[in-house]
Amino acid sequence: MNRNFIYLFILFIFIGCTTKDETINAIDQDLLLSKNVPIIYNSYSSDYLKDETNGRELINDFPFISLFPIIEFRGKFSNKFYDKIPYRWKASFLENVDFFRLVNNPFLYDFIYIQPIWLENFTRISSDLFENICYSYNMSNKEKEILKSWIKQGGILWVESGLFATGYETFTTRVDKSDEEILKELAKKSSNMNFLNFDLLTYHYAAKKIDLMKIKPKESVFTNLNQHKEFKNINSLLLNVDNFIENYFILNGKTLMQDKNGNIIASYVDYGDGKIVSLLPINFTRRYYDGELFRWKLLFYFLDKKSTSTKNKSL
Repeated sequence: MNRNFIYLFILFIFIGCTTKDETINAIDQDLLLSKNVPIIYNSYSSDYLKDETNGRELINDFPFISLFPIIEFRGKFSNKFYDKIPYRWKASFLENVDFFRLVNNPFLYDFIYIQPIWLENFTRISSDLFENICYSYNMSNKEKEILKSWIKQGGILWVESGLFATGYETFTTRVDKSDEEILKELAKKSSNMNFLNFDLLTYHYAAKKIDLMKIKPKESVFTNLNQHKEFKNINSLLLNVDNFIENYFILNGKTLMQDKNGNIIASYVDYGDGKIVSLLPINFTRRYYDGELFRWKLLFYFLDKKSTSTKNKSL
């Protein structure tokens, strides 16, 4: 038999036996060879293996979300990094969820996520932020119950939610509003709330208003971070404050990341077999911060938890 054929046959068997763990370890090794790039979370979920496609295209989808359009964001890592990510997931903004299909197929989405809401689009009808968000998105009571049932069956609700005022509200309503009135309305709508009876923390950030038409954005940088063991090597995170006032809501649950002053950046709570995740809308496009890697680690962390929960129910 041709010697070259034998070599090719052995090589084929070796490649075919490569495990998912070896694939992820290869990602870690690539990162180790890149200067100043931390190791990614070593995940062992087996239910989210990828199809053959361009891995870099993953950054066009969740968890890379933003209130503002992100133009030509290509990620900070090499092609090898993205191509070796062994996951695929299904996600949707809350406003785009197909509730008719979701009620019959709880596996339609892995994640449903919520963005910050403009003050003028937010209606407060109760002390429950969940109820207020659903009402503000014009969801029916049936759709609201479908969403809660989906979480309880293992879905992950990803909440990067808060209220923001642009400072230009006086130009969008028939009644002029002073800055003081805008602040009072924001405080009234965002204070003393819970989320499905879970306690909420509210964090307040403000940019500088120069005049009626100009806002000077502010950057808040988080360093000396205290993090869950799976999120080590996250050294600095950036929060852009691009609006006049921004109030963000964080669940007072299991802390995954907090700053040196104890302010929580990311946390989650269990809700039935699912999770509700909350985090500040950390920037992911700036290469000198770890926002992109932080979001990858969060994604893998919860995909693993979802996989474990699904396996336990099937036993």
